Amino acid sequence: VENRVGFTKDRPKSGDHRPSDVWPFQRFNWTDHAADVGNVVRYRVTAMMSTGPGKPLTKGVSSDWTEWKTLATDAGGGFSCYFNRGLVLSQFVARYMAKNRLTPAAFKKSLQTNGDAKFRAFLEGDLGLRMVGLTQGAGDELHAALYELGDATLETALIGLGPRLHLILANGSDKSGDGNKDARKNLNDHGIATIDRMLKSKGLGHNKFVVVSEDGEPKKVWTGSTNWSTTGLCTQVNNGLLIEDAAVAAHFRRHWDLLK
Repeated sequence: VENRVGFTKDRPKSGDHRPSDVWPFQRFNWTDHAADVGNVVRYRVTAMMSTGPGKPLTKGVSSDWTEWKTLATDAGGGFSCYFNRGLVLSQFVARYMAKNRLTPAAFKKSLQTNGDAKFRAFLEGDLGLRMVGLTQGAGDELHAALYELGDATLETALIGLGPRLHLILANGSDKSGDGNKDARKNLNDHGIATIDRMLKSKGLGHNKFVVVSEDGEPKKVWTGSTNWSTTGLCTQVNNGLLIEDAAVAAHFRRHWDLLK
């Protein structure tokens, strides 16, 4: 495997790369994208050794097994963490596209329209389920400030809230001036009034939080890296953080009032 991070003593130049048996990997991060919440897992790392060019690799030294762990979203202290898979599974996605004879444009449209619900659910992971779940609390009121909105499933979930949704919607990052034009119209056409935060400097509107109130009192807040779009949910690698703390939720609600 080619490695592009060399050793200082070799004085590597930009763009240099060597086989990993010459420049071993000095740091390695790995994610098990097949694991789901509720699975019980453990891991170990085994070095693969080269005995010469063109020869099969052999197993070398192995680490100890980690302890068994049950995967859960609960991080303690009122914090719960959620993740998607996204297109980081590039080889997996490439094989899927080839099998289904999809062009990049057709693949994107399939995700946006939920054309293959099972595959989309795989990419969304627990993140997508929880984002939609935020809208399902009977009687809950949501105050949201979003940078991007552009996904049929998420838009439908928000529309279902009716007057219980209070949405500050920025103009996103599209060069047209309003990347959320279609979503904004969709919500407005379904009776959802949006507070339009149209900014010239697009980075200033980069909010993505939702305050959930029960009986008029802020109880929890959703934040994290995920924009409410097909890109944020299914293609980029993102996370969501649910904080179930009334004081923190009230702080975010005050910030929402300032943005309004």
